Amino acid sequence: MPRTKVSKSSKRNRETEYREEKIREYESAFNGYLSTMENDIEGFIGEWEAELNMVRQRTKVKFLHMKMGDFLELNLNSFDDASVCESINSTGVRTSKLTNPNDEGNNMQHDHLF
Repeated sequence: MPRTKVSKSSKRNRETEYREEKIREYESAFNGYLSTMENDIEGFIGEWEAELNMVRQRTKVKFLHMKMGDFLELNLNSFDDASVCESINSTGVRTSKLTNPNDEGNNMQHDHLF
């Protein structure tokens, strides 16, 4: 009569092969999702870069070179208010306060931007 009992080592090998196959399937599916996600992210980044470039092109160079403190001192509600500030600043209105090069805060006046 033939032996019908399956040895434990072949049973273990089969389970190991089954687990390895499941891991390969998971890795394959994961790599597919990962590449799809990377493509989506690259697309979003491309869109954002295009929008940022458009904003940079529409923004005056003077504002792009300003420091944040200087920009906040203008108290603008929108970039349309900038034309009002330019007309005021072009008339020669300047502060007489001199800046101390050792100052570090928001109290600094920057007359050189206008």
